[in-house]
This record gives sequence, structure tokens and C-alpha cells, in this order.
Amino acid sequence: LQGEVIERIYAVVNGELITYSELKGIEVEMAQALAQQYKGEELSKEIAKMKKNLLSQMIDRKIILSHAREKNYDVDAEVDLLIKDIRKQYDIKTDDELKQALASQGLDYDSWRKRLKEERIQGKYIYEMIGSKINIDNSAIMEYYKSNAAEYTIPMKQELNCIFLSKTNYLDPNALVKKKET
Repeated sequence: LQGEVIERIYAVVNGELITYSELKGIEVEMAQALAQQYKGEELSKEIAKMKKNLLSQMIDRKIILSHAREKNYDVDAEVDLLIKDIRKQYDIKTDDELKQALASQGLDYDSWRKRLKEERIQGKYIYEMIGSKINIDNSAIMEYYKSNAAEYTIPMKQELNCIFLSKTNYLDPNALVKKKET
């Protein structure tokens, strides 16, 4: 009697599994995102690079997420707003339309929402642990800007569609003709 393999486990991080189907789902999403940025041979290289580092990145995310969950962040309202913004951005009227759009991309709505929630939790944790401790001196920023102002300055350009010359401003009719020609 031989057992049937239902799912492969690639890693266990703090009691959470990283399975083949989870890894494959993330891989498909990331490949679709890369396909919007790259084409041809460059796309193939980027996908290969992404696949090479994907498991390691997922392990890192799970570790961060396990620490972040201990903080009990409430991000449901933020996720709802994010989904609302996504619906507005893509002109999706109903949740059913959103679910259909996700399904056409090979994504399950509940899994997608869960991933958005996890990303928000991770973001809050990373900001709390790292971002909030970053202190940039405004005087250093201003000094850098002043010494490199040319890189951040775009010369002003003006274009005119037409010029209106009023006869009342020119007593001599020939002066108006001369001005018009210049």
C-alpha cells in the first residue's frame, strides 16, 4: 500500500508551514508582476532570479510575520480601505466582480485578502522595529540638496498659443504691425 502525496512541505518556520502550493501561488503572482515590467530574455532572467530567492524570501516573511503576530496589530480596516482603493483604481463595482477578476488571474479572494492582511501586519512591525528608529537630520538633507540642486531643478519652460495685441495700446498703427512681426 502506497500513500498519496497531497502536499509537499518545503519549510517549517515557527510552527508554520511553507507548502508547495503556497510557494507556487506566490511564484505565479510574482511572475505576473514581472511580466508587466520585463519582456523576452530579460523576463526569463528576472523570473529565474526570483525563483532562486523565493523560498528564502518566504522564510524571512514567515519569521517577520510570526514576530508581528505577537503584537496583535488590527489591520482589518486598513485592508478594507486598500481593497476599496483597488476596486476604485480598476473600476470594479462589486466584490463579485473583484473575485472574478482575481479568479481570472488564478487567485482566490480569501487567500489574496489574507496575504494583503499579512503584508500590512509585516509592514507595521517593520516600521515599528526599524522605521520609527531612523532619524534623518533635516540639515543634512538641505545641505545635500543645496550642493546638488542642479539634479533636482528643471528649467522653466513656457509655451504660448497666441498673443493678443490691443490697438488701444499702440497709437501709431505701424507700431502694432512692427510688434506683430517680431
